[in-house]
Amino acid sequence: MAGDNVDAVRHPVLVMRAQPFVRLIALVFSIVGIAVFFRLGTHRDVIRAPESPPEASAMAPELVATAHAQSEVVPETRRLLHDSGVISFEASTVHASAVQSLVAISVKRPPATSRGAFLWRVERGTAQPGVDYERIQPQVVRFIEGQTVRTLFIPLINSPATSVQRGPRTFTVALERVKGGPALGRFARVTVTIDPPPTSSPM
Repeated sequence: MAGDNVDAVRHPVLVMRAQPFVRLIALVFSIVGIAVFFRLGTHRDVIRAPESPPEASAMAPELVATAHAQSEVVPETRRLLHDSGVISFEASTVHASAVQSLVAISVKRPPATSRGAFLWRVERGTAQPGVDYERIQPQVVRFIEGQTVRTLFIPLINSPATSVQRGPRTFTVALERVKGGPALGRFARVTVTIDPPPTSSPM
């Protein structure tokens, strides 16, 4: 009977001593579980972070298309500017007779596959516009694809004044570059000399 009393006294003491350990173990497991759950959640966020948002995914094809279009336009633009080449008169001087109806002056460029444009103007010299040649405003001339020669026509005036024996008269034709057009070559200006009509030979 005495042993039973002793055991009865000891068991409540053991139970009371074991409770803190059980609580400690449960607390440890809770902390470990929370830590593992937190790390798993963080790991999932890290994995999902590189994914592109819906807006970026929707814009990606447009950006790719734009970049592709630019890669096609730039070489084409460079090719056109390169192929336009240079333009030039054949020489720095041209002679015409006062009895001619017009003066034809050629402007040439190297073989080119692109189009090109230039401006030309008549500059006054010793010859008088409206008297020796017709007044001409500055004009823009265009080369078509594959064209290498353009001819400028300047009408001359045949009047009693031109039939009078006079010395040579001159005027200048100048080329001018336009935006995006070919560069000017060696002869960008030409001096046109109007020679007097030939004198009649005595009989």
